[in-house]
Parts: sequence; C-alpha cells; structure tokens
Amino acid sequence: MKTLIILFVIFGTIVSQQIHAQMQMSNFDCQLISNSNVATSSSFRGSVKPNRTDSSGNNLAPSDSHFPVLVVFVQFKNEANDPRNTWPLDSAPVYLDNVIAKVKNVADNWWDSYDPDTEVLSSHWLEVSREFFMLLVRT
Repeated sequence: MKTLIILFVIFGTIVSQQIHAQMQMSNFDCQLISNSNVATSSSFRGSVKPNRTDSSGNNLAPSDSHFPVLVVFVQFKNEANDPRNTWPLDSAPVYLDNVIAKVKNVADNWWDSYDPDTEVLSSHWLEVSREFFMLLVRT
C-alpha cells in the first residue's frame, strides 16, 4: 500500500509539471482577425465584440458610428430602502440620465468629449479605448 501511495505521489508530481496556470486559452480572446484577406461576420474586426467604432477593417466607419447599449436597472421587490437615497422606491434611479451619452460628441481633445459626471460610462469607454470606442444609448 505504501508503494502504491508513493507511486501515486510521483505520478501526480510529474503530471502537475505539465499544467501551466498562465496558459493562453483560445476562448478568452476577442478573436481579432489580423489578416485583412479573411472575411469576418463583424464589421469591427472582432468576431466576438467590437474593439473600436472608428473603422471597419481598412475603411473608415461612418461619422455617426457608435456602439449602442441597453442598460437595465432592476429594483427588487423586498428591498427596504436605498441608504444613499439615489433610487426612490418604485421609480427610476435619480442618476438614470447621467450614465450614458445620448449623442455622439467629438471634441478637439477627445478626453473632453463626454462629461464624466453626467455621461460616466461613455466617458470611461472613450478614455479606456483612447478615443476609439463610442458608447451611446438610444433615446
């Protein structure tokens, strides 16, 4: 029995050497297609999500191009109250109109295109993408 346990530990040690914790997994990327001769179903060069809204492959996108989003706010039935008083019971949050821009803005300095106090998500994504990802909500 002792020999069997020792063999099991040795085998486990050898097998564990083959495991790479930082191994790149193919299903954790955006599947960006760098070869322009390959057709893709996405107009923004990624088959999973767009990585920019200013171009489509080698072509410039239309000037009104943006990534539309739908944000859903849910208030649960048994919530007693909001300790910050930002979401009155049975109504919309007070910050509802201060989350995503409704109109595409282009400023001389792209980091000034959206107000981080009134268009927080649009401002965030534009700055993270360094001006290449416009996030808007349909009014």
